[in-house]
Amino acid sequence: MRKVFQHGRILITRDVLYVLSFDDIEKAFTRYKDCDWGDTDVQGKAMNDAAVEYGTDRIVATYRNAKGIKFYIFTEADQSETTIYLPGDI
Repeated sequence: MRKVFQHGRILITRDVLYVLSFDDIEKAFTRYKDCDWGDTDVQGKAMNDAAVEYGTDRIVATYRNAKGIKFYIFTEADQSETTIYLPGDI
């Protein structure tokens, strides 16, 4: 059975729009919605899986585009909004 969670409103920081392509964002977000946590460490992946299952904590995942640029996707614990951002943006 596929895990499902709500992502709420999607926010993208200005720097992400300057640095990443739409394709980079779309590919990572598709993976994120499918609970593929990208380059997130093992502990973070386990925490994300638990957050999806129980709906009680935030979800945060790390990705890199083809050029190696690191970025994050973060969903609030109440799943009201999801932010895509670069290190240092928030």
